[in-house]
Parts: sequence; C-alpha cells; structure tokens
Amino acid sequence: MTVNKAQLKALAEAATPGEWGYSGDYIAPTRSESGATYVEAWRSIGQAKTAEDIQFIAAANPATVLALLSEIERIELISRISCNHDAYMAVLSERDQLKAENEALRQDAERYRFIRQGQMIEGESCSEGLCLDLWDAEGAGQMLVLEEADQAIDAAMAGERHYVH
Repeated sequence: MTVNKAQLKALAEAATPGEWGYSGDYIAPTRSESGATYVEAWRSIGQAKTAEDIQFIAAANPATVLALLSEIERIELISRISCNHDAYMAVLSERDQLKAENEALRQDAERYRFIRQGQMIEGESCSEGLCLDLWDAEGAGQMLVLEEADQAIDAAMAGERHYVH
C-alpha cells in the first residue's frame, strides 16, 4: 500500500484540529477544562457503527496523523543519511588513499628537485657541475649535465634508455 503522505498531511491540516473523542457512536472534538476532558458531541465529526471503529477514528485525529507523518519524515531522513553514509565513507577512504599517493609523489618530486638543484653530490662530477651517468639497454653510457637531465629522464621513462648507478 502506498500512502500519499502529502495528501494525508493536507487533509489532517484541514480537519477539525485538536484531540477527538467519542460519545455513544459520535466522534467529536474534545476540550479540556479544569483538568477534565469533555467530548463536544454536539459538534460531531462522524459516526461509526462499532465501538472499535469509534475508538480508532477518535484516536486517528489530525494531531496524531501529523505526528505520525512527522516521524515518518524523520525516519526517511535518517534512512537517506544512512544510505549516503556508505558512499560518504567510500569517498573518505578514496580521499585518504589519494592523499597517501599524493604524499609519495610529493616526496619523489622533492628528491628530484634536490638532485636537480645540485645539492646532492653523489655520482661522478664533471667540469660543468653535477652530472648523471645514463646507460642505454646495450650498456652504452652517456654522461649528462643536470640541465640536460630532464630530457634524458623523460627518454629513460619512455623506455629509450635507463639509468644504472
């Protein structure tokens, strides 16, 4: 069964407000006075055949229906948040993984910049500054000044030659 909640809410808001009670077979609004509740049978809302129907209709007054609809909306909101929680957690996990990868790449970039700036005096030096020894697949070596290193590294990464230290 599908309940049109918007329609039910509109009907409840348009109905006689307040608590309802019953007197005999009449369902009517109630009023409280000095701690006592009175059924205003003279303002009858409806009439039912059985005691069970009378009690149910009186209990299903607009205030009760609106409270139930409000609770349904709250539960639906929690459900949407719960469903989105799994997706949110997956996004957080992916973000953490990307952060770790980014940190590793940042460290690699810092190492490379450290070498490029000539701050690491490892390897063979040459008259033009810090040099790198690059070797191709056949073992033919090439010594490059760091200014030429970017092109040589790109070529090595493309498989054209590789570095052997």
